[in-house]
Amino acid sequence: DQVMIAANSGDAADVIMGNDQMMSAFNGAQILQPLEGVLDQAVIDDLIPVSKEATMYDGKLCSVAWMPHPVAMFYNKDLFAKYNIKIPTTYDEFVDACQKFVDAGVTPIAADAQEYGVMWLWWQLVSKNADSKFIDNWQLYRGDVDWNSKVLTNSVKTINEWLDKGFISRNATGMKAEDTTQAFIKGEYPIYQTGTWNQGRFVKQIKSFDWDAAVMPESNYAVGCAGNLLVIPEKSHHKDLSAKFIDYVLSDDVQNFLGNAGGIPVAADTSKITDAKSKAMIEEYDSYAKDGKLSYYPDYAASNLTDAVPAEFQELVNGTKKPADVLKNIHEKYDTGVEDMGVKNN
Repeated sequence: DQVMIAANSGDAADVIMGNDQMMSAFNGAQILQPLEGVLDQAVIDDLIPVSKEATMYDGKLCSVAWMPHPVAMFYNKDLFAKYNIKIPTTYDEFVDACQKFVDAGVTPIAADAQEYGVMWLWWQLVSKNADSKFIDNWQLYRGDVDWNSKVLTNSVKTINEWLDKGFISRNATGMKAEDTTQAFIKGEYPIYQTGTWNQGRFVKQIKSFDWDAAVMPESNYAVGCAGNLLVIPEKSHHKDLSAKFIDYVLSDDVQNFLGNAGGIPVAADTSKITDAKSKAMIEEYDSYAKDGKLSYYPDYAASNLTDAVPAEFQELVNGTKKPADVLKNIHEKYDTGVEDMGVKNN
């Protein structure tokens, strides 16, 4: 709110960075400077099309992503080798690997329930089976979400089954994202679904085992978002300098540096990415992005879902709610949030 007030009064910073929900609110307040004709057109042309489309408002490019944040499954290859389990390349192999770890007395999946870990696992299961109609209805309000679809009902049931089978620990209720990240770095879990923002950290901090990462096998969509967005307030006093800064962030040198540091750039030359793990991650992301196969995050549809969805899954982990009740409450919160935003035409 303070940033919006400052931007309206002409006292805001000349460049603002924030998430999609923040920028949507800024666009609604009509305080964003359209970037076509302000940024270097060659820089705009180099952006991944789906990244550019995701940052347009009312048909105008008003923000740009500079480092997307997709989510992937990170695998401790040493633990897989220790228990003679194959890194999964199909969904059935993924489930089979989890069961083999449980049989060996190892909890396979690191996930927190105090923040977004379990929610992301659920959305990954949704994304695995979703089609474009479902994603468009959920994220873009182009139609009604089918709350009785197997995409939704089976995904919540699967999370509950994984809890019952021990794929995910019930102790997840007391864990936050940093807890699970640290546990994976220490080699305590064979599988950890997290954002690629952790990849650079893993490159630097994981020294005791080898690891790899990929989107859950056989997924129709990859979970993730455009990342933090850069905008120029319409009342900026230094638009030329602001544009030069954004042009620099999107330049080949900076984007290639981000790629080699473990990030996912939006305009890198993959031939210049020398880190093998980073290059593989970038190429996999690009393969989904170029086909428009990003499901974003489930709470992008309405701001109230950021707290509401994790709260529902924490109750599922606790055993205080059944899958049907969890989905029913998410349905109610989704409808309320979308209605409050006034973004859906009936």
